[in-house]
Order: sequence, then C-alpha cells, then structure tokens
Amino acid sequence: MKKIAKIIIGAAAGALAAGAVGWFLYDKYECQSYNFNTAYCTARNAIFGFDRNDIEDIDIDIYFDSRLSSEEREDAMKSFERARQTYSKEFGINLVPNIEGKIKAPENTDDIGSVIDNDADFSIAYMTKIRNDMRNPEGMSYLDDNIIAVNASQDIGGIENTTAHEIGHLFYADHCKDVNLDVLCTMFKINLCFSSNGWCETDRAVIELYKHRFW
Repeated sequence: MKKIAKIIIGAAAGALAAGAVGWFLYDKYECQSYNFNTAYCTARNAIFGFDRNDIEDIDIDIYFDSRLSSEEREDAMKSFERARQTYSKEFGINLVPNIEGKIKAPENTDDIGSVIDNDADFSIAYMTKIRNDMRNPEGMSYLDDNIIAVNASQDIGGIENTTAHEIGHLFYADHCKDVNLDVLCTMFKINLCFSSNGWCETDRAVIELYKHRFW
C-alpha cells in the first residue's frame, strides 16, 4: 500500500509541477482549462493508463445556423454520427448529442459564444459559413468556451472530417506535423488532406491522455 501511495503522490506531484511550469512559461492554448487538465490527466494516466474500453460519456449541445436548409441540417447530423462512431471506436469516447435547435449566427464567428447557452460539456454550431477577421476556414475551435463551429455547406465528407478535426482540438490535439507520414491524419491542417478516422501517433497519444479531461 505504501508503495502504491508513493507512486500516486509522485505522479500527481510531477503532473502538477508540469502544469505549473506551463502556466507561467507558456500557455499553449491560452485557455484556463489546459494547465489544470494537463496536471490532472497526466496524474490519472500515470496511475490507470489508457483503456479504450473504459467508456467516457461526453454531452454535446448541437446548434444549427437558421439559414441552413433542412437537407444541410440532415447532412450535418449524419456527419456528426460518423464522427461520433470514430471517437467511440478509436478512443472509447461516447459523444452524446442533444439537439438545441436553430440560432441566428453572428456576423463574426468568433462571437458564437454570445448566441449559445452551453450547458453541455461542449457545443457544436453547424454554420452556413465560418467567418472572422482573419480568414474563412471550414471550422473553428474555441477552447475557452468549449464550442466548435463547422461549415455545414460543404459536402457531407467535408462536414464529417471537419467535425472530427475540431473535436480533436477540444482534446488539445494540435495540427499534425507528420506531413510525409500521415497526410490523412484527422488533425492535418489542410482540409483536403485529412480524414475523420486517421490518426498520427502524436495526436492519438494526446487524445488518449485527455480522454477524461474536465470541461
């Protein structure tokens, strides 16, 4: 028992120290949850490890831009379901959807949090277009608010891939750097080159680490 206790205390102390250093030196995602989750998840995984069969239920509120057609909303939900199956199969992460309905999307997608009442672990807003001051991407992740926005005017494959990609960011997965080895990694930066069910070793390890993160 004493040996186990020492392992637990040592792992927790090391993780907390790493989180503290990250807080003062470099907050990778500029969000309050990152350092706390890094400390907690590092300690937890040091003790229990990763188990794909340990199912983690995560509640998701889903919103639709009021300008989307019924067909586009249907395609968005089909795409979400496919992405949901991928996370379930690969990581034991069970994404549980709750349809919240339509919203009037803000002109700047960076303001999406102002029209969403995020009562779930995180929210997905399917939009007619993603637009902000910098660019017009196919998807955006807002880690401070636990919200992702996805362009639902793409083809159904594009919606699925973007959904899976942006969800990965909420588990702190970064853009895939292994361009020559894993050009179809879900977290690859360019939309045309990633898929919803391919993972490089680096990003897979990150999602496995943060599977049980706090929201």
